[in-house]
Amino acid sequence: MSIEISPTAPKDSLDWFRSGTLYQIFPDRFSRSDHAVQKDLVPWEARPNRENFFGGNIQGIASKLSYFKKLGVSNIYLNPIFTAPSNHRYDTSNYFQIDPLLGERSDLEKLVAEAEAKSIGVILDGVFNHVGDQFPEFQRALSGDPGARAFFDFVNDTDVYQTCGGANFLPKLNHSNPEVLQLVADVMRFWDRTGIKGWRLDVPWKVPERFWQFLRTAVADTQSSALWIAEAWQQWGFADDFESVTNYFSRTRLLDFVVRHDADAEDLVIDIAQWCNLRRDPSLITNAIGSHDTSRLMTECKDDSESALMILALNQFLPGVPLLYYGDEIGLEGENDPGCRATMPKTLNL
Repeated sequence: MSIEISPTAPKDSLDWFRSGTLYQIFPDRFSRSDHAVQKDLVPWEARPNRENFFGGNIQGIASKLSYFKKLGVSNIYLNPIFTAPSNHRYDTSNYFQIDPLLGERSDLEKLVAEAEAKSIGVILDGVFNHVGDQFPEFQRALSGDPGARAFFDFVNDTDVYQTCGGANFLPKLNHSNPEVLQLVADVMRFWDRTGIKGWRLDVPWKVPERFWQFLRTAVADTQSSALWIAEAWQQWGFADDFESVTNYFSRTRLLDFVVRHDADAEDLVIDIAQWCNLRRDPSLITNAIGSHDTSRLMTECKDDSESALMILALNQFLPGVPLLYYGDEIGLEGENDPGCRATMPKTLNL
């Protein structure tokens, strides 16, 4: 096994992604600007749970662009921002509207433009495996509308349907239906016009490969089709048609090496070689040491800041693009959801 790295690799259209850190933001918890809201909000410093809302918004994110620049961030990746009932917004009810608590389309357009002026791109989270149970077509499907039922995977003539992860509030889309393909293509085109640079795609291994291939053709002329990041955990083989995958193996191995002492430097180097040989272009692998779906780095490091800093530093040197989950750079702590989704402290001068 070998890794060939050319010292004079030619530039291509994705150098903007390779050029620095990808910073992940859970929108409800990063920063809140003053504007009218329609939901009851808990205090910013409150403990997060799976139901409460803190009111972080797009204007708040835009106010921190200088902070991102100081961190060496080249792109920011936003967890879902479309209208949905939950604070995580993976249960979409309207793909064509920014959740009112986060702001409006104009806020996203302003964020993208101001970020672009600082050479920072914006990547959105595309949740196209499933929707939420408040999605209008799903509500019509439950009422017996045959056209709406064809959008989902109902079992024969029953009201039993496929879900994401067994969660009844997340009905799975029927990706063999051409109207579903058209819907997703329309969504991607609609938001591409705001100037976003790419998409992170949620649970893509549960979607037929041919769907992604047809979709790629349908949106091939859009800017944001140049970068699709596949959420990937234990397998990567499904993601050959994606430019990047989220490499959670890097998180495990760096913790093994630095904290648990279950691996030595040779193990780390061998793993790096294996990861690189799985991808046509290893320079585009997204190396994740934390996310909204994992316990916090500082918690895994047992509050040892030196170990956390070592892992943050090593992740910057792995082949690929380092992913930094908001707050890990300041040592936020928390177990997995909901603990890992606490707010950024307002006392920080970001």
